[in-house]
Amino acid sequence: MKIQLLLVAAGLTLAACGGGSGSDTSTSNSLIENPAAAPDPAAPQGNVAANSCSRSAVAERSNSGLDSAQISGVISFDFVPLNASNGLDYDGTESRPARGVRVDAVNSAGSVLSTSIADEAGRYAVEVERNQAVTIRARAELIGNGNASWNVRVVDNTANSALYVLEAEISNTINNDMICDLHAASGWSEQLRTYSGVRAAAPFAISDSIYTAIAANVAVDSNVTMPALVVNWSVDNTSAGNCSGGISSGCIGTSYYQDGQLYILGKANLDT
Repeated sequence: MKIQLLLVAAGLTLAACGGGSGSDTSTSNSLIENPAAAPDPAAPQGNVAANSCSRSAVAERSNSGLDSAQISGVISFDFVPLNASNGLDYDGTESRPARGVRVDAVNSAGSVLSTSIADEAGRYAVEVERNQAVTIRARAELIGNGNASWNVRVVDNTANSALYVLEAEISNTINNDMICDLHAASGWSEQLRTYSGVRAAAPFAISDSIYTAIAANVAVDSNVTMPALVVNWSVDNTSAGNCSGGISSGCIGTSYYQDGQLYILGKANLDT
């Protein structure tokens, strides 16, 4: 367990900094052992970053007479690399796939209709009944329950531990197969040279770094059981000495691990 946690910590060195991370998108070991995790009917909406999916119709499958339609696409996030001065190079921001995250199709009542796990390229696919409105929700959550197992959630410790999610509502009724891509932006403004939007990429950059650490463990032991991990990240998490209010207010002091909980700094212009 100690080695596993060290690998996770190493991968998270700068994962929360505006969507940057120390992960490598390539891996020779695919972790997608269960592409259809059991839907969670009580799945919380969480800390939501609203998104308009980049969508388009696709050619109908040969079994188009079925009552179901397939929604597929790619989940991605802004990756911000390091620069030579040990900071972040926002000019070098690139899109990377959100590997291994859970993706839900949710109806207007909030019930989970279908679940998929994004593959190494961030691709997902869910099946839903036709003639209904659907929301596609990507969760900053990694689940493995095959030969190897793990459960990782990235939550906001300043918002009652709400799970970070990225979602887009497909307001028109689903009648045909379609593509719906979701992208988590860093929130950085090139013009203003500061954050001006929701830092939606950071939770997915964190989960992707952990995915890399998990892959390293699975490469050594294909039957490894990873301890459950909750990652607490917030834009308010700070090391400032004059902070008051405790963990629920973001006063975490430094990034650290304790009893299955990992706390990550995230205050802009101070801890990123």
